[in-house]
Amino acid sequence: MEIIFLGTGGGRVNVTHRFRSTSGFIVRGKKQIYVDPGPGVIEDSKRYGIRLTDIDAIFVSHPHLDHANDMNVLIEAMTYATNKKRGILFGPETLFNPKLEFGVSLSKYHANLLDDYVPLKAGKKVKYEDFQLMATRAKHDNTKGIGFVLEMDGKRIGYTGDTEYFEGLSDQYRNIDLFIINILRAEHKWEGHLDKDSCLKLLKETKPKLAVLTRFGGEYIRTKAEDIAGWLSSKSKVNVLASYDGYVLKL
Repeated sequence: MEIIFLGTGGGRVNVTHRFRSTSGFIVRGKKQIYVDPGPGVIEDSKRYGIRLTDIDAIFVSHPHLDHANDMNVLIEAMTYATNKKRGILFGPETLFNPKLEFGVSLSKYHANLLDDYVPLKAGKKVKYEDFQLMATRAKHDNTKGIGFVLEMDGKRIGYTGDTEYFEGLSDQYRNIDLFIINILRAEHKWEGHLDKDSCLKLLKETKPKLAVLTRFGGEYIRTKAEDIAGWLSSKSKVNVLASYDGYVLKL
């Protein structure tokens, strides 16, 4: 199994200036799951040699542009330019209701291209032949965003989505082989997001075998993500890595 980080940026600064891409990452095992396809999916998949027709499922944590902008584009690509009905889309209920106006939503046209689309609430589990996915609670604006715990190929992978720290966050991520953590901020706190101090608390409570930081915001133009990862490693005693655009992690 491997994780392919196509785009590791987050927030408006990266969406509008692309210091880092915001195109998300792929979990590649028995199935290939594309996570949070923000702007740049087509360009970055070409850059890193990814065949989007090999993608089996899409997971969108919440419908903000930096996480979902290219969702419908990706659906067209994974369905062979709309010529073959295939694939599954997972996301919070806000992704499937355009009347809620949170940003990006699934169109009826693109829904008809999929084998299935599955609205998820925190705690809901879905099981398929090759993987099991449990939605986890996130606290991020009013988007009813989610993360996940994915079980595939004998591994347990946790993903926070965008969230701030809250009581009970850590309880969702026990016995994790890999913990993918969105850490938009470093020193400067911002509601709805993790920073280095809240991330440290999360790591101490969950103790994953390995953690990878991603979705870095504009603060990391001047602050090195690798320095934050090193600080977290030393303080938490967890091996913490900083992802970068094009990074491939083999498990």
